[in-house]
Amino acid sequence: MRYIIHKDDAIRRENARAAISDLSNDKPWVVEIKPYVKKRSLEQNSFLHAVPLRMICDETGYDIDDMKTYLLGEAFGWVEFELLGSPRKKPLYRSSELNRKQFMWFLEWIEAWAVKELGMMIPRPNEEMPE
Repeated sequence: MRYIIHKDDAIRRENARAAISDLSNDKPWVVEIKPYVKKRSLEQNSFLHAVPLRMICDETGYDIDDMKTYLLGEAFGWVEFELLGSPRKKPLYRSSELNRKQFMWFLEWIEAWAVKELGMMIPRPNEEMPE
């Protein structure tokens, strides 16, 4: 069960208290309380695919999903694991796991990476596309 309790939301706050009080004592429970942070928006994700990734892939010839995976790993780090005896790696985070602030940082990171690695200027949301 998950509760998002907004300021002055007495009903949900009480429901959360009751849910914790009603937990059985016959097994351990994990109760986590943390500030609510909105996940990245669909608009942010659409922009990532339509502008930076499209421009980079048009320039390099790589697949959008492969490039997105690569950029996420380079920006946030990699996790190494083994699959059927073969070493593999994957990004520490997927874009769907990022909040809005982290996603904005990722877009800015891609901008800087594209300039450094490809000599390419990528517009920000609501900016004109370069000629």
